[in-house]
Amino acid sequence: MSEQECIDIRERLNQALEESYKKMLRTKAALGESIITVDAQGKPLEMSAKEAWEQYQAENGND
Repeated sequence: MSEQECIDIRERLNQALEESYKKMLRTKAALGESIITVDAQGKPLEMSAKEAWEQYQAENGND
């Protein structure tokens, strides 16, 4: 497998993970659920999925 093929596969995987994460946040937000994530220091943090989705949109644009 060439270097370019490896890069292409990583890009596709990253895109798929990004889409999956967005779908999970939207679904959980619609159901009023929460998620567990980490803060800047790596400590676990529970937050509403709605808040996480809004934060995601603010950081990455409205998807």
